[in-house]
Amino acid sequence: MNTPQVIDMEPQDQAERWYVRMQEPDCSDAERDACQQWRDRNPAHEMAYQEVEDIWKRSSALAADPAMAEALRQAEHAPAANTKHRRRWLVPTALAASLAAVTVTAALYWYPPAPDVQRHQTALGEQQTLTLPDGTQVVLDTHTSVITRYSPKRRVVELETGQALFRVQPDASRPFVVHAGGGTVTAVGTAFQVRAETAATVTLLEGKIRVAWPGGDAQPLQTTTLAPGQQLRYQRDGQWSSTHVDPATASAWTSGNLFVRGWQLDDLVEEMNRYSTTQVRLGDPALAKLRISGAFRTGDVPALVLVLEHGWQVRAEQVEDEVVLSPMAPGK
Repeated sequence: MNTPQVIDMEPQDQAERWYVRMQEPDCSDAERDACQQWRDRNPAHEMAYQEVEDIWKRSSALAADPAMAEALRQAEHAPAANTKHRRRWLVPTALAASLAAVTVTAALYWYPPAPDVQRHQTALGEQQTLTLPDGTQVVLDTHTSVITRYSPKRRVVELETGQALFRVQPDASRPFVVHAGGGTVTAVGTAFQVRAETAATVTLLEGKIRVAWPGGDAQPLQTTTLAPGQQLRYQRDGQWSSTHVDPATASAWTSGNLFVRGWQLDDLVEEMNRYSTTQVRLGDPALAKLRISGAFRTGDVPALVLVLEHGWQVRAEQVEDEVVLSPMAPGK
């Protein structure tokens, strides 16, 4: 479904200001440190800064053009504008001339054409497979929402909530970037899945990806490269952990399966509830730590109840629109 395109210009504006300041000869070490901290604080900041840097470099070719040189000469000698509300970011005249070239280059290389922005989402219990404009396939899990932004230079997906598996078409000139939980996952051609909850979980199935996530307390971004079977879990406050998983087991949800080994019952119940309108609740907190292993169909609450009653001595009772689990009485 198409959604109105909204482009947040604030990171680009800030990136332009920082980059200009970094080029000035009186830029202090403290300012350079502050700039680096701003870049490290958010993956979007670093991406915006790199785009500005790229545009600046491209502008040198335009500045050498005779027509552009004449335009810059006229810009340098144009009457000064009202400076009553002048900001500290205004730059010297010579630098302003270069910025004119940057502005023209930005018009050619940055904004047009506008990216194709699409929102896709699934309902509770629904799964959907998308084919993006470049041939990349995305499998959306239950209750998942993503926004895709495609342009000739960028392939960007924002995972707002839920879980998605990506099989990315190779394109070395246009990396595929997924934003989730304050971090970014960057790939060229590979298969991986990302889950966005309180924490973000990234699992690599094939190939290689680079993950960057918040360091916490204004610390620099943390980065790592994953190999197949590696799973990284991170939070916005900088906490993170990693483990190894079986790729086939981790991605079994795409075929409606859930393979668990030694899961706590409260975790299993929480996962099953993601797929079903019939919600399961633990009637006794003592059941939470019960360890469960087995194979289940996502959202198949009756099958889950049957397995629990026969294998783990758990009793299930329908209470209004919920299934309440409690320990089975001795001798039953």
